[in-house]
Amino acid sequence: MSVATHYTTLGLMPSAASEVIRAAYKALALIYHPDKTLKMAAEERASHAAVFRQVQEAYDVLRSPALKAAYDAELEAHRNTIDKTRSPYQRHSSARPTSKAHPKSQRKRVAKLTTPEEKAAMRARARQSLDHLREKRVERHIADAELDIPGLKDMVHTWEQLAEEHLSDPTIRAHCAIRVHEYQIKIAVREQQQQEWLSRMPIAKQEPSTCRQKHYGGPDEEAHASFQSASAHSTATRPQASCPTRVPSSQPVHSFGEQRATDRVRAAESVARSEARAMEKAQREASKQAHLDSKAAAIRADKEKQKAKAQASTQKEAERIAEVRAKAGAAPLGTVGVAGRGQGKIPDSLRASLVDATRPKPPQTSSGKACGRCGSDHATFREWRMCNSKAYVDPKAEDQAPLRTT
Repeated sequence: MSVATHYTTLGLMPSAASEVIRAAYKALALIYHPDKTLKMAAEERASHAAVFRQVQEAYDVLRSPALKAAYDAELEAHRNTIDKTRSPYQRHSSARPTSKAHPKSQRKRVAKLTTPEEKAAMRARARQSLDHLREKRVERHIADAELDIPGLKDMVHTWEQLAEEHLSDPTIRAHCAIRVHEYQIKIAVREQQQQEWLSRMPIAKQEPSTCRQKHYGGPDEEAHASFQSASAHSTATRPQASCPTRVPSSQPVHSFGEQRATDRVRAAESVARSEARAMEKAQREASKQAHLDSKAAAIRADKEKQKAKAQASTQKEAERIAEVRAKAGAAPLGTVGVAGRGQGKIPDSLRASLVDATRPKPPQTSSGKACGRCGSDHATFREWRMCNSKAYVDPKAEDQAPLRTT
């Protein structure tokens, strides 16, 4: 019985893209969805619900790339027609399965769905399960690494008990057997490592008494020792009673000599390391002292430079002051009361005339000019400044003042 295809239900072409399929489904859902038909009559609601079931079934198949590819392959095989009684895609999530469905139809449906895409998906899921098992195994190995040999033996006993409890389940029993085998391998590896560690331990210098009797005793003692060793080897339950293999007498001496040589080498290496450390420390101290000396020299040079700069500035300032005083007509500093700009001392003849004079005369200024205010020459710059700053009282005027009043 041929029916309409899913493309016909959605009103699409087989070459429609996934976006177009989704848009067509949403447009039909707005019309036929049961929530949109609440105000309709019962018959109309039933018809709309049937149409919506077909639309939903078509969209569920076509939205999946794998199912869409398988559906297109079936359409191509049947010349764009679908048999409702045989095709598994027309019943995809559309109606509930009834009890009348035959198991053969289910097997056929599974066989139909094994497309290359689905096979790839199943293979990916299988790989994921294997990766999960590997992660769990790594975690289990990390946890078992913290256990000692008795703990591993307890785990073997535990898994053996679990296997006995699940005798009716072959899968669980096989899993328990695998765990027991893994722990047995770990125990064997641990015991082998322990034996190797014991074999690498240094051999005792003194031999057991039985061995000394065997090698150094008389004939009777040697025979007795050989009988004891033979009886010990014949007893499988007590392997520890056998006498250990005799070590040549030269081996302990050789080991002791090697130990002494090793100690000497280590002592020499220690002395060399200490000397190297002392030399390195001396080099560090020397470099540090050189750095400090260079820094101190730089500081001293900077101070000398600052001092020279200050002296030059002071000298320049003194020259500037002298130049200003010379321009102002004042006597140079340190020559107050001394006549003559270019002369260092007053002549003797002038000094004698000044002493003999009844009225002292003011010495001539270095400028050789009379004061513009009082008309007389001032001996010092102080008098000249006082004369020009305020009214200057002439001594001659003071002497003539009483005569004018009278």
